[in-house]
Parts: sequence; C-alpha cells; structure tokens
Amino acid sequence: PQPARSNPLFQLEEGQVKAMRIRRCDPRAETVELTGQELQDAIVLLNGFTYEEFTDETRSSTPFPMEYAYELEIEERDGELTCVTLGSRVVEEELYNNTVLYTGEEDYFRPLLNLADAALLPAGTPLLHYEAEKIQSVRFSLSHGEFMLTDREEIQKIVELLNAFPFESAHMESELSAPPEETHSIFLWGDPDGAAEDILNILEVTSNGISYYAGHGTDFWLFGEEGYFDPLIQWEERFQTDLPCELDPEQVTEIQLYGDGKSTRITKPEEIQRAVELFNTFTPTESRTVEELDRAELLSFWITVENELGTLMIRGDFDGSHLCQDEGGGAIVHTGQPGHFDPLLALYEDGVPL
Repeated sequence: PQPARSNPLFQLEEGQVKAMRIRRCDPRAETVELTGQELQDAIVLLNGFTYEEFTDETRSSTPFPMEYAYELEIEERDGELTCVTLGSRVVEEELYNNTVLYTGEEDYFRPLLNLADAALLPAGTPLLHYEAEKIQSVRFSLSHGEFMLTDREEIQKIVELLNAFPFESAHMESELSAPPEETHSIFLWGDPDGAAEDILNILEVTSNGISYYAGHGTDFWLFGEEGYFDPLIQWEERFQTDLPCELDPEQVTEIQLYGDGKSTRITKPEEIQRAVELFNTFTPTESRTVEELDRAELLSFWITVENELGTLMIRGDFDGSHLCQDEGGGAIVHTGQPGHFDPLLALYEDGVPL
C-alpha cells in the first residue's frame, strides 16, 4: 500500500503547536504536558522521524506485543488535534478504519518516551477510583448462577476495598510467564449517564491481584498483598446454588422455564410455592458426572431468590425425573423419582396450572 502521509511523517511548525501531551499506557501513568525546551525538543524529534517500513494492519492486530505503548496528543493553534500512538521506533495512527504503522530507526523515540516514564506513580499508590454512588449493583458469577449485590452499605465496602488497593507490582499481561490462576469475574453495574443500567467495568481478581485495562489494548495485572481481595472473592461462597437444596418459598420471586424458543414465567405466589416444593422434595437416587450434557430433551430454568442483600439467580436443567447443573467442564446429573417434575413440564408445554 501507498503511505497515507509524506516521509518525514511529521511536519510541525513550532509556533503552530499549542500543546503536546504524552502518556504511557500503564495503570501507573500520568499525562505529561510538554512545555518550554521539552516541547521544542519534541517537535524537532517528531519532524526528524522518517520511516523505513510502512504497513497497513487491521484493528485486530497487536502492534506492540512486548512493548509499552504511549499515547501522544498534538494540539495545534488552528484547532487541529492529532492523536497517535508511539512505540520506541513505531508510530501508529487510525486511518479509514485501519491501524497504520510507520516503523523507523531503533529506539528513535526513546528521549520522548523517557519523559512519560518519569511520570509513573510509585508502587503502593492506589490506582482505582470508583465512585460508590455510580454503582447500582455488583454481580458475582457463582458455580450455578449469579448473585447481584444491591445493599448500599456492602457496595460501599467493596468500593473502599478496591480504591485502597496498594499494589506492589504491575505487569503487562503479555509479560507474564503464565496467566494468574483461580481468577474470579466481578461485574460492576451502574447508571453513569442517566441511561439504563449497564456494565461499568468487568474485574478479574485473584487473592492478591486485579486486572487493569490501561488503554490501547494493553491489559495489566496489579499485584499486592496476598489475601487482599479475599473479602471480595468470598461473596461467591456465601450463597448455595447447588441443587437439590432447601429453598425458602417466601424469598423466591420468580421461576423462569425456557427451551425450544419460548419461556414460561412463574410469578404467582401459590404457583411459586408449588414449584419450590417440587425442587425441595426432589430426592436423587443416583448422581453422576458427564462430560457433556445433552439438552435436547431438557428444559432450562432460572430461580430468582430475593434476600436483604440482593438477588440470587440459580440456574439448571431438568426433565421429568432428572435435575442437572453444569459442573466444571461437564455436568452433574441427578436422577430421582420418575415423573417428579411432570407438573412443571405440563405447565410449560400445555399451560396446565400447578
């Protein structure tokens, strides 16, 4: 392909540049605004960059697989704003839905990048800055469902825990010899712009670490004291989602049955009472683990349980005499009395009231 720009790539006039800012794509980074001699030197450096190789990659490419990226913003006095990404020898920009890379002399941009590196915050500096009032719920993935925490006091505690995390080291995900083990997904939901509730952030945490997106497709892991995030992870263990178990019909607000492209919602208190009784009285005569669950003849369900802290959702599958739940890479299948769940099947298939 032909270069989208001339070579040299930059042709900046010193008097025309109003401001220049650079930031390393790193959770510890702060934006550096160049002024005075630093700004003059940066203009000279950029104007002197000539590229030896031009490539045109799709957006899905990873131009900096093992190198930090730096976001450079050039604001000119006529209002033009140029935003590019720098590596030690690479300039990247977005043109016509493509990621365009210009490769130059080895370590050419190092003097400019060093200015951004010098602005990194020291270890121990809290980097997370969540606002509790913008978070409406915190959702945890459980073994057979999820829990949506809505209690304001508990959400405040979680936000304080996240914001106070004193990381001891930060690593690009690509630098790790192996991904962290036993990660847990936690979803922060909120209403930041007055619109419908939506995901604010998805956190991946371990006992002593948390994932952090630093921009430009760069994922980091921040690590600190062992056990720091255990109070957060322990929410996954506070609620029973393995069936069969004893459900409180007074706390169940809805049971949804679905399969074959349709669904049935059980919301009437007397029908919830009867459905919960079927789940509570199911007694397995055999339980086995299978590598893959054949759902062709099964109905799926979600049981919604409300408590003082939030909403618990329990999922599984069933037919007349079986109750199934995913387990690891396979599933566990409980076999019970023949026809035990036939009333639920009749409700779903023919609308027969419980």
